[in-house]
Amino acid sequence: TNLLIASGGMTSVLYAALLDEDAISIYNREVVDDAPAATAPALTLRARVECKGGPMWIAANPAASRLYACTLKTSELVSFRVDAKTGDLAEISRIPYPDPGPTDPHGNTWTGSPCPCYIATDASGATILTAFYTAGMVTVHKTNPETGAAVLDGANVHKTTHGCHSVQLDPVNNVDCFVPCVAAWAGDGADPNNTILEGNRIFHFTLDDCGVLSPGTEPVVPPPTIPTQDPRFGCAWDSSFPTNRFGTRPELGPRHMAFHPTLRTLYTSNEQGNSVTGYCIGKDGKLELLGTASTVPDDFSEKSHTSEIRVHPSGDLAFCTNRGHNSIASISLDPSGLPAPGPRAETSHIPQALELDPSGTVLYAAGTGKSKDIGVMTTFLVDKTTGKLVKLREDDIGKNPIRLLVLTLPREK
Repeated sequence: TNLLIASGGMTSVLYAALLDEDAISIYNREVVDDAPAATAPALTLRARVECKGGPMWIAANPAASRLYACTLKTSELVSFRVDAKTGDLAEISRIPYPDPGPTDPHGNTWTGSPCPCYIATDASGATILTAFYTAGMVTVHKTNPETGAAVLDGANVHKTTHGCHSVQLDPVNNVDCFVPCVAAWAGDGADPNNTILEGNRIFHFTLDDCGVLSPGTEPVVPPPTIPTQDPRFGCAWDSSFPTNRFGTRPELGPRHMAFHPTLRTLYTSNEQGNSVTGYCIGKDGKLELLGTASTVPDDFSEKSHTSEIRVHPSGDLAFCTNRGHNSIASISLDPSGLPAPGPRAETSHIPQALELDPSGTVLYAAGTGKSKDIGVMTTFLVDKTTGKLVKLREDDIGKNPIRLLVLTLPREK
């Protein structure tokens, strides 16, 4: 397949992490300056690269020269070299994550993987942070300055709480580190490891110049979705409440984050609350609640839970996946950053993964289709004024697409 060059002499590539195939697929994205407004870059499957252990999340360094993956089944941090011309991947190292031991911070035992589920790098690419769902912790690894590979020496570990689902650094100062934890609870049919009536908070750490993470301000506990006096949850528990992934725990459950491009605000997708919440970032990284907008219709009461979130480069829109309602919710953001519900676009699959291209023109959503053996990716065109998503195409892309990543590579001189 010939290399497809994007506007301005740049190579644009889409990576799809396929958890159940132990692989990462690489797609060329053809971006044409004079293409009709109602079209999106053509996708061509370039290669499929093995990633043993099941890639749960992938992330690139700021220079787009290295890609990192955390593996669910083997609990490893894998480093890949990114070919600057093609976007092809070559594995250069893999190291084991620290063993969290057989119990979580509260002495509860579990079986299976500690579940590394999210990776982020700092602004220099010298530090890699990983969030662990089951183990309830965050790890920090340095990278080798010559190879860019993650190194085992000097790794540090910080406990959070069960349900730790993502980690990101404030892009403005590269110091404030935020770690959302969902409201995990062992309801009927849930993961037997989810035994902690905890979570539902956003932890704050600070990262120093040496790549060491330290506790910051007190964790933020989002307000309950209903009035309550129950001291466990901050809200009363009643069987009439709308169900969610973990039973009937009525809390927001912050999962993933996205930062506003110009305002000092961040937004969380709320797994239990089926909503998006905005927070103002204050002094010393302290978060102040801005507002919450639902991602599902007011009359929708079936089981559903959000996944990923993206903020449009204009700062006027955000997008969030609904797994169960099976849709992508558009959220409007006013000049102060306050979120409000917008239009929704249906998907034929459970939308687990979400990615917005750098121009904000095209949005991709992927997840399991009607058959567990088929993963589907939907390509949408974004109306930058209204947030309306126009479905352009659907493609079968492999089993359990868990993460999508668009990467723009500088063209070598």
